[in-house]
Amino acid sequence: MAKHMKAASPQAAGPQAASSQPAALQSEMFFWERKGLDFPFYNDKNMGLWQPILLIASAVVPLLLLQYLPDSRLIKSLFLCLAPLVPFLIVARGNIFTIVKRPRLGDIPLVIVTLILTIAFGIGVAAALYNLGFEIQGNAVYNEARDEVFFRYLAIQLFGEEMIKLNIFLGVLILAFKRSGNRKVSILVAIVLTLFIFGLAHLRAYNGAVLQILLIQGLGSIFDLFCYLRTKNILTSYAMHLIQDAMFLV
Repeated sequence: MAKHMKAASPQAAGPQAASSQPAALQSEMFFWERKGLDFPFYNDKNMGLWQPILLIASAVVPLLLLQYLPDSRLIKSLFLCLAPLVPFLIVARGNIFTIVKRPRLGDIPLVIVTLILTIAFGIGVAAALYNLGFEIQGNAVYNEARDEVFFRYLAIQLFGEEMIKLNIFLGVLILAFKRSGNRKVSILVAIVLTLFIFGLAHLRAYNGAVLQILLIQGLGSIFDLFCYLRTKNILTSYAMHLIQDAMFLV
């Protein structure tokens, strides 16, 4: 059973772990996960409650404080990046390689396919909402700040957004696994709550269009999140998110 699996150190989640991965873990993996790679922290028996709480708080609190920061793109971008990154490094004991892996050739088609699916999903949902009588809101923050300075710091901000998403996912995964001992159930719970919270984080940017943000910005984020879920490498989800936003903003 999953709850009897041997605890894995965060440092053991590197790409060379395939040959030593327990058979019990492989039986608990989804078919779309790459063999030999696992999520960090969740089955570490030394993991307490403060670590997942810190991860979740480091994702939610910065979003609440962002509007009170000075009106500087550099400050806001750095804040969105460092606020979730520093607490993650505290939990990971400084080992960023628990979520950063060496890119593989197979990551390229993964990013391309998920990018196409994201665009198609967004257009489809927006068209459906429009036909149902809903007014489609643009990103007010992006529209107000579309200048050279904004583009200069976009890469920093989007990495922060991926860290926010990842911290929510890992924090919920830890708590859910502690409760259920079931890896697959815990992953599904973490995915649902991550998409829900990440969607709500766009409430201000899209003028309070709740249904739109939950479907497009929330549920629609499943595609770039899937890049991480499959590869356990935040660089793939970050690359997909960066290309997607750059396409719509240029």
